[in-house]
Amino acid sequence: MSSPTIDAQRQLLYDEIMKQDMYEKVQEGLAEFRLPRYKEITDVGLYLEQTVKLVNTALAPLGEPALTTSMVSNYVKKKLVANPIKKQYYVDHIVTVFMIALLKIAVALDDIRPALEELQTGGDMRAAYDGFCAAFEGELAAVFFGAAQQRGESELLDVMLSAVVRKIYLDRFLAAAR
Repeated sequence: MSSPTIDAQRQLLYDEIMKQDMYEKVQEGLAEFRLPRYKEITDVGLYLEQTVKLVNTALAPLGEPALTTSMVSNYVKKKLVANPIKKQYYVDHIVTVFMIALLKIAVALDDIRPALEELQTGGDMRAAYDGFCAAFEGELAAVFFGAAQQRGESELLDVMLSAVVRKIYLDRFLAAAR
């Protein structure tokens, strides 16, 4: 028969191992996560289904619900995404869909509009989107891996991205705990 002290130590060790296992599950597949940059997205127009597939494939490691063609059509209808050109989506369309797909994880569509407008005010979608990617990846690294957090130029976007990443973390944490 073991003593209460040994049993308590075993329980603490077991709890620590289980906690570490859970954190590994939460972090799984995210250490190398990277959003495609503007110049990496095809210049050739994509149809709606192809656009959705591209975005879903890139965002799959996050484990969030997939985007649907109906959702993207709704973003166009709500004027969050510009109308496709001859039913095709080009780089500016696609990067806007990427940003909406991420932000909608924790932010209502109507509340996303001001962030998109702020991002697009400079007129340089490439710089705006690449900055968005860097800010998202920085927030992901800070929340999931304890990396130093850097703030961008837009407090609104910083707060939204923080909420999005923390929602992703919560979803993964709950899934690992099940």
